[in-house]
Amino acid sequence: MTSQLKDAVEFVSKQAVEAAGAAIKAKIIELPHEPKGTYAIVKADGTVDVRASRNPPRDDALGSVDQVADYAAYLATLRVGGDPLQSLVQVNVWLSPHSVLIEGEDQENRVDSLRIGSGSVPLNRTPEFAALAEQAEEPEPMTHRDFVKFLRIKLAGCADDTLDALIRTIRKISFAASDQGTSDVSRGRESMSRSLLSEVAAEAGDIPEQIALRVRLFDDRAMQVRRKIRCLIEVDAVQKVFTFVPLAADVKQAIDEEMGDLASALLPQMPDGSNVFYRG
Repeated sequence: MTSQLKDAVEFVSKQAVEAAGAAIKAKIIELPHEPKGTYAIVKADGTVDVRASRNPPRDDALGSVDQVADYAAYLATLRVGGDPLQSLVQVNVWLSPHSVLIEGEDQENRVDSLRIGSGSVPLNRTPEFAALAEQAEEPEPMTHRDFVKFLRIKLAGCADDTLDALIRTIRKISFAASDQGTSDVSRGRESMSRSLLSEVAAEAGDIPEQIALRVRLFDDRAMQVRRKIRCLIEVDAVQKVFTFVPLAADVKQAIDEEMGDLASALLPQMPDGSNVFYRG
């Protein structure tokens, strides 16, 4: 038994004896050599109940998901009374498409609040993924000029040969007035006449019905993988508008894959006994 522990035991024993013969029902005392906020309740019958006072739980903001493991390790080392050699904090990590939340909870509920502390990382969508997700949810027709700007500016972060080729094709389209020909519904170009299709093909080649983009989902330095999202292209020659339709199923699958890979990467780095949950 260390001298500090012996002093604490003797001190509490003395207080217990005094409390047992006192008229008051209980006495609250602070313990020597213990962390601030750790106290003992000495009851009138001489028994002692050691507790930790309630401290406001920490709420920390993290800069990237690559800090999650280190923060979880920090939470696991927090002492919540009791044996200083034993970690009493359960670490849980909650993943969602909006944020990563790391929580530390007292396993034995020996303080007034279960939650000891928490940290969070916001998952902000990249501009290109935000634009695709918005179009997938509610496709908006665009004029020729606006469609070119959409491809060049809002989707700049996922530029590749496929997108560059599409931009070159779209920029060279001219909507010639024509009342000849018939609509081509089978190729997904309702209201586009054959005469106009021939003109477009001669200028810059056929407009693809679908393209596949590779997109980074979240603006986090630790999340660099590009996910595949297929997008349909619809053209209305009468109204002279384009509709770009990312497939909603691909958007959902991309998010699920991103969260699954993140969970797989984090779990081996977590302190023993930690949990990683995904709430989509």
